[in-house]
Amino acid sequence: MCPNDMQMEASLDRMMSLECSVISPLKVLYFSTQSVDVRLGSLRILLHVLEVMLLLIVQVLFSFFISLFLISSSDVIFKILLEIWRKTSLQLAEYT
Repeated sequence: MCPNDMQMEASLDRMMSLECSVISPLKVLYFSTQSVDVRLGSLRILLHVLEVMLLLIVQVLFSFFISLFLISSSDVIFKILLEIWRKTSLQLAEYT
């Protein structure tokens, strides 16, 4: 099995884990009631989970780009990316 195949399989396992632990229970909660408040609450939780996941993905991408720019040693671009990283980290800290 190629390393890329193993990484893809690991990603699929994590996505299945996320679905089992977060998304499926929210789906059950949403469809198990007629209460608008409960449905709205489950949608808000889902939105919050997706926001946090998006911020984590952004941080991973910025880590990758920062490492690329460290190799090229462009100080101005590195400082800009570092500031974006700091702001994203602060936003993520607000959610956790």
